Amino acid sequence: MVDDANHARRIVDAGKYPPIGHRGFNTRTRGMGFGMYDLTDILARANARTHLFAQIETTEAVAHIDEILAVDGLSGIFMGPGDLAVSMGRAGQMADPELRETVLTCMAKAKAAGKLTGIFTLPGPLLSAAMQAGCDLVVCGGDVMDLGTAWSKLLGQIPTEGG
Repeated sequence: MVDDANHARRIVDAGKYPPIGHRGFNTRTRGMGFGMYDLTDILARANARTHLFAQIETTEAVAHIDEILAVDGLSGIFMGPGDLAVSMGRAGQMADPELRETVLTCMAKAKAAGKLTGIFTLPGPLLSAAMQAGCDLVVCGGDVMDLGTAWSKLLGQIPTEGG
């Protein structure tokens, strides 16, 4: 939940190796080539492979989207429309046109800034619109949701008291 450029910079600082950030490293790991290669080259390659996304989930983040997108080292944004809908006073209204427009506007700005885009939403109008807009990373389900569906079905099969 990133609301402004300062928070986005802190993410980059913690997630990237020097000279971009201040992430700690151990040269004797597989990711650092077991210390067998030039450290400057290894850090640069690791930074290139590490993608950091700011999760946009509030109206404050939307208001600061241009500044967030301008943060060097940030690969893109990941839209959290559930929390964004709550922030907009539209809790649970995932088909709300204003929510969809807000999400698509943020995504378009990210694309224009050369950043990647992602979203977490269930199949439906918002997911379809995001995919049509060229969303790079889509999460449209998950293990906890699947378990909830399975458990609801299972609980529905348990006899009630006296029945």
